[in-house]
Amino acid sequence: MDKVTHEMSEIIVSLTSYPARIDIVNQTVETLLNQSMKADKVILWLAEEQFPHKEKDLPQKLLELTQKGLTIEWCNDIKSYKKLIPTLKKYPSATVVTADDDVLYQHDWLEILVSSYAKNHNAI
Repeated sequence: MDKVTHEMSEIIVSLTSYPARIDIVNQTVETLLNQSMKADKVILWLAEEQFPHKEKDLPQKLLELTQKGLTIEWCNDIKSYKKLIPTLKKYPSATVVTADDDVLYQHDWLEILVSSYAKNHNAI
C-alpha cells in the first residue's frame, strides 16, 4: 500500500445504474476494477423497485464481475443519489468516490484523483 492510501480511510468507488443501461454498465465497472490504484470496494447500487427480482434481473456479464471485486448493493430508488447516500450511511468513515455508469475510466483515474485529494483534503 502506498503512502497516500495508507494515510486515508477506506476508499470506496460507488456508482449506480438503471434498466436502460444495465446491459452496458459492466464495461464501466471493468474500468473501475482495473485501476492502477485499487479501491477497497467498488459498489454498484441498484434500486429494488427497478430490479424486483434482484440478481435474476441482471445480465450475467455484470454478475461475473462480482468474482473480480464488484459488490452489488440494493436500495430504494432515490435517483442519482443512490451512488452517494447509501454508501455514506453504510460506510460513514470511508472516502467515497462517485463514478458515472456511462464512462470508461482511464486506468490511472482513481490514482490521480486520490493523489490530488491527499494534497488538499479541503477540496472536493
